[in-house]
Amino acid sequence: LISTRRDRDRLTLPGGKVDAHETPLESAIRETFEEAGVLTDRHQPLCQYEHEKTSGKVFPTQTFLARYAGYRPGHEQRELHWLTVSELWDASRSIRKPMREQIERAIDLLPAYIAAA
Repeated sequence: LISTRRDRDRLTLPGGKVDAHETPLESAIRETFEEAGVLTDRHQPLCQYEHEKTSGKVFPTQTFLARYAGYRPGHEQRELHWLTVSELWDASRSIRKPMREQIERAIDLLPAYIAAA
């Protein structure tokens, strides 16, 4: 997880808008690198939902489960937080519902994802 832009004590997943020339997966790979400095591979779609900002604007959102493939600081890098599964479960309680649901789904899928490696 990474710290949010406005509150360094609050955690979130890396993410952002899909640029016109890229797919949702390409965007996820780019945003994860830019915001966390994390390189990934073995991408698997996790879930899709609509995310409503505090402004009321709604964005379609897609998330992916991926394997860590390395680290290089990105230009937008925020504070990076490495958590165990139990720490992640505890941390998800303080995260907004749509993102918490993504984290819970990822935790549920981890055993099968790891076994397929």
